[in-house]
Amino acid sequence: GKELSKVVAGSSVASLREGDQLKVSDLVAAMLLPSGNDAAYVLACEAGRAIENNPQLGAAAAKDAFVAEMNAQAAAAGMTGTHFVNPDGIHDSKHYTTFADLAILGKLSMENATIMEHAITPNKLVQLHGETIEWKNTNALIHEESEYYCPYATGLKTGQTPSAGSCLLSAFEVDGEQVRKFGPEILNGSIFSKATADTLTRALKMVTLEGTATRLKNAKCVVAGKTGTARTVLSPSE
Repeated sequence: GKELSKVVAGSSVASLREGDQLKVSDLVAAMLLPSGNDAAYVLACEAGRAIENNPQLGAAAAKDAFVAEMNAQAAAAGMTGTHFVNPDGIHDSKHYTTFADLAILGKLSMENATIMEHAITPNKLVQLHGETIEWKNTNALIHEESEYYCPYATGLKTGQTPSAGSCLLSAFEVDGEQVRKFGPEILNGSIFSKATADTLTRALKMVTLEGTATRLKNAKCVVAGKTGTARTVLSPSE
């Protein structure tokens, strides 16, 4: 519908068109695999109409209702350094978050079975407007043919804007004899970098089995070319 007109030209999309019919889980896949901003707006506007109990609510008002709820949920989760103004993450000076808050968001995401199912899916073929479309996951950590492939990677999400550069919120699940001293654990780290290769390399270093907890807590992060240390990265004990 009209929500597709809200997508910024040139941003990443899942090739949705007005009239396409998809399940909510398919739209989640459309966001998590090809980073479809079109899917983000469709879901946001439908959620906004449900929040306002008004199926006829216009796209702009529906988006605003969703963003307001998104900010309320972020605050309730303890994400005190976060403020959203759109559902797709396109740059805006009033749209921001922190390393600490992304760690919270990552942990919440790992508790959602639908998100994690798609976050680990390398690609998905879908039928849209009479065509077969392939959605390919933008996270190279989960592609076996990638030089950055990591068998422990379970997600989570890439992102990119000219201001932020290439970003990665990564998750790893390490289980079995190799890491008996930790036991079955979920490892989650927030890594940001101007260079995609550097982002992925740093994420892989984090999951090195020896000294994993220390690397997670002291992971170096790069934002817009400036190096600093993440304020909060989850350790295996959390």
